[in-house]
Amino acid sequence: MKRLMILVVEDNDDSRALYDLVLSRAGFEVKGAGDSEAALEMLDDLQPDLLITDIHMPNLSGIDLIRHIRADEKWVSLPIIAVTAFGPDQLALAATQGATRVLRKPFEPNRLLSIVFELTKKVRARSTGYHDPGLKFGSDG
Repeated sequence: MKRLMILVVEDNDDSRALYDLVLSRAGFEVKGAGDSEAALEMLDDLQPDLLITDIHMPNLSGIDLIRHIRADEKWVSLPIIAVTAFGPDQLALAATQGATRVLRKPFEPNRLLSIVFELTKKVRARSTGYHDPGLKFGSDG
C-alpha cells in the first residue's frame, strides 16, 4: 500500500526536521520545502495528500501559498494545515484564505498527528477501499 504523502513547508530547518521525524514515524512519506516558492514548484510532481505550512516565511508567506493553491481548481480539496507561533489573528486569516485547519506553535506532536490522521481519513479510506460508517465528512470544527 502506498504511504500517504505530506508536503511540509517550513523555513526553519530544525522545525522541518522535527515534522519529518514525527510524521515519518507515524507512517507518512514526508517531503520538505524551505519556502513557499519551492513548495509551489514541487506540488504537481509530488501530488501530496496533505500540506502543512508555516504562516510566517520570507518572500511568499504561508497565507500567500494557501491563496495560490486554492486558486488552482485541481488543489481546492487538498487538506492544508497552517501553523504559526503568532497570534490568533494570523490563524483566523489562514482559515479564511482556505486552510483546512490551523495550529498554534508550540504544539505537542500528538496534537499534530491527531489533526493529520483526521484530515487524511478520507484519502486512506479511498486508497484501501475501507469505509468507516462512523466517518464524518464536512466541517472540522
